[in-house]
Amino acid sequence: MKLQLMTRRVTNQHAGQWIRHAAELLRLNPVLIGITCLMYLLILLISLLPGGPLFSVLLMPIVTAGFYQCVVDALQKKMPAAKTLFDVFQQPGARNALLTLGAVRVVFVLPLLLLPPAVTINPELQQFNYDPMALLLVIAYFSLYTMLFAYAEAIIYFLGERNIMHALRASFDSCWKNVLPLTVYGALLFGATLAAMLVISVVSAVLMPLGMLLFLLFFVVLAPTALISFFLSFRDCFVLTPASIEQEKTQDTFEV
Repeated sequence: MKLQLMTRRVTNQHAGQWIRHAAELLRLNPVLIGITCLMYLLILLISLLPGGPLFSVLLMPIVTAGFYQCVVDALQKKMPAAKTLFDVFQQPGARNALLTLGAVRVVFVLPLLLLPPAVTINPELQQFNYDPMALLLVIAYFSLYTMLFAYAEAIIYFLGERNIMHALRASFDSCWKNVLPLTVYGALLFGATLAAMLVISVVSAVLMPLGMLLFLLFFVVLAPTALISFFLSFRDCFVLTPASIEQEKTQDTFEV
């Protein structure tokens, strides 16, 4: 059945719901914490190899899609498994499209390296110097980059879109439609992180080992919570519909 990819608007209230539902899913499936750590450890080890940073960017879409599949398994009351991270390698269509997405991501990252530095440090005066125009340029380009690639992995893997440009356009369109809810979502995560860092800094000032332990625990909980909640936002921001009215009578369904 030919399908038509569509985006939809959500409300600001969804931002808090994504995080709460992610925390609840993580409580019920703590194995997702270990899978998240495994994913980042794998990417870190690859990045340490010669040419590793390039390969890590290329492979990141594949393992991200694999992690999202682990989340779907958890939502469907199945036991998430670490091997699911690598199942995409056995799916030629999705694998090739995601590798292509990784290559396109590399191309988009390069201009960030060529932009003028927005912030410089004067070691003699011990102060930061800001270039407003350069800072604005970096923020604008990074925002464009983020919106283009935010949902691209999920669109390619779950919605079956193999045209990279269509996937990037759909991701950008969804982010643009939902810029306020996504901003609220980011602010909530940032606020929680800032509050936790303040608490950890106070504890570290009294007892450094305990502060380091709290920092580690916070990271291993924050990382999967952020990934899961962002995937939940994808489920709310996208809808898959038949391409024609006649096809609506079929029993084909798609579930994420």
